[in-house]
Amino acid sequence: DDRTYHVVGVEPLVDNEEFVHHFVLRGCSEGTDAPGEPIPDVESMIVQCLEFLYVWAPGTGNFSSPKNGGIPVGKSTRRLGGELEIHYDNPLGKKGQRDSSGVRIHLTPDLRKDEVGILWSGTIVNVGLLPPKMDTIYSSSICQLSINETAAPGGVQVFGYMPHIHLTGRRIWTDRLVVKSRGRPSNGSFVTDLSELEKVDELSRDDAYDFNLQRFSRMAPTPLRDGDFLATTCIFNTMDRVEITSGGLGSYDEMCSAIYYYYPAQALEDMLFCSGPRYFGTSLPRDVTSFMEIADADDVGTAVPKWRQAYLSGELQCDSTGLNSVDIIYKSLSPEFWDEIEKTCGKASATALNFGGDAQAALWECSKDCARLLYNHLGCALLEDAVQDDGTAFSLYASPLEGLVEEKCHEKFMEIHQEDKVSPVDASQG
Repeated sequence: DDRTYHVVGVEPLVDNEEFVHHFVLRGCSEGTDAPGEPIPDVESMIVQCLEFLYVWAPGTGNFSSPKNGGIPVGKSTRRLGGELEIHYDNPLGKKGQRDSSGVRIHLTPDLRKDEVGILWSGTIVNVGLLPPKMDTIYSSSICQLSINETAAPGGVQVFGYMPHIHLTGRRIWTDRLVVKSRGRPSNGSFVTDLSELEKVDELSRDDAYDFNLQRFSRMAPTPLRDGDFLATTCIFNTMDRVEITSGGLGSYDEMCSAIYYYYPAQALEDMLFCSGPRYFGTSLPRDVTSFMEIADADDVGTAVPKWRQAYLSGELQCDSTGLNSVDIIYKSLSPEFWDEIEKTCGKASATALNFGGDAQAALWECSKDCARLLYNHLGCALLEDAVQDDGTAFSLYASPLEGLVEEKCHEKFMEIHQEDKVSPVDASQG
């Protein structure tokens, strides 16, 4: 078929729900015409299929787009095919299990006004190491949005939401924050301390989270503006655990993600994940209801990470990576960079940074050379030096990579900062 369509609905068809942990329907830049056949190198396939179109987890129902929006697929779009990536979880090692799960996709040739996109806010696997027998553990992260308001005057509109935590999750919410001074625009500036921010509202909240009821929920269109901050917090309970729970993709690991559907996608397509500095602890001084209460009480403090301040102010210069693609998950998108990580930082660091989770991170010791490589990479991405093959920016401004690098390499970074920083005058001349 040589026409262009809009995806306006997706129905999950889950067969063996005991073992299907979650699945992701992705849009692919090339046609996919091998239904049912095993893919020997799944990572090479995913390189062509980076965009999330629909995410299912236990309890998720149908996806339906608003009347003014849809997801373009087919001719004259960047989605010429699709891939369904299914993740299974079999903690008891049961044998002989089969599954034929899938999706039913609803298309229309009558194209609608707006394109729909998906944004993940929170942490993917770097939630922290959750100790057992604790009734309250918090994990929070904050990031700043970069929205093209030329493509979307007034910002993007969020119309749908789905929480995703695993079995120990009890509560999840996302605060929207802005710079306190209304006369000071967030766009084009940066804050040095989170105390400069104020909470204006909540994008979503679920105080009775149930892993088996992760429903997609429609919400009244809610605007997000360029420079807004999103802070996603999860509360966990590990009273029934006897060992430490680490971050990871399995049901018995943990995640903390809020998934948002918005339009128009063109205004935010560079930022698939919104996950910045992490706040983590095993007790709360009170029944908190906002991220700022956590930041005020947490030992991390409210200062914006020094590496961000250094690159944004010009104290440190970005040494161009020379890469035309930078990726935090799939090594095949930027193999030279990941080879350099393994060479400079060691295999344990490469595994941990490439979605290895907290358990792998514990095996990694960060050297100064490793810190220099990783922080330069983050700095270049923060300044949107890295671009994808099609020329669009792929900023790691809110990368899940940041939390782990900060945790393991911060002390070495401070040494580098003292050695390499230049004055703002020198920076402007360079």
